[in-house]
Amino acid sequence: MLSRTVPLQLERMGLTAAANRKASGFSKGMTQRLGLAQALLHEPELLILDEPTSGLDPEGRRLVLEIIREEKAKGKTVFLSSHILADVERTCDEVVMVRQGQVAFSDQVSSFSNDSQEWEIEVAGFNNSILEVLGTKCSVVSVNGEDAVLLCTTEDKRDVLKTLLSLPLDIGGMKRRRTGSLEDAYMKHVGRA
Repeated sequence: MLSRTVPLQLERMGLTAAANRKASGFSKGMTQRLGLAQALLHEPELLILDEPTSGLDPEGRRLVLEIIREEKAKGKTVFLSSHILADVERTCDEVVMVRQGQVAFSDQVSSFSNDSQEWEIEVAGFNNSILEVLGTKCSVVSVNGEDAVLLCTTEDKRDVLKTLLSLPLDIGGMKRRRTGSLEDAYMKHVGRA
């Protein structure tokens, strides 16, 4: 069975063309992908991966993250140690941050998602009379001259946009409000003061 599994894992890692080469001649990225292929050979229920995307180009990094997500989808448990917080956000369900051997922070990764029920709307040409028109459906996050960022709920977003479009101002952009990031949590709980 192992003799059939090796070529499949090499193909999965994009290493088929290098199957007959000595690993000592592999690049850092190829070595990383080969290590993951070796870890997956016996289809373990638990994967412990230390910086699996280190040294990879963007294509290799995406490939490795996809494979990690595939293994998760199969019901495998994956422990991922990484300083690349974007990789953690894309692949993990929970995050634990360690400082000097002690757990400094732990939470669900979903608590850092962009799935907030609040929206930030950038407007140019802002003045306080706009708030009178919008009433309680919107609040001001920040004002810089005539530029402002307004905040509304998903429930009120459509009405707020209709009202803003009827006013003499420009809408610069709109995005879900992010209440925090893994980087913020890292700097607060683990980073050096």
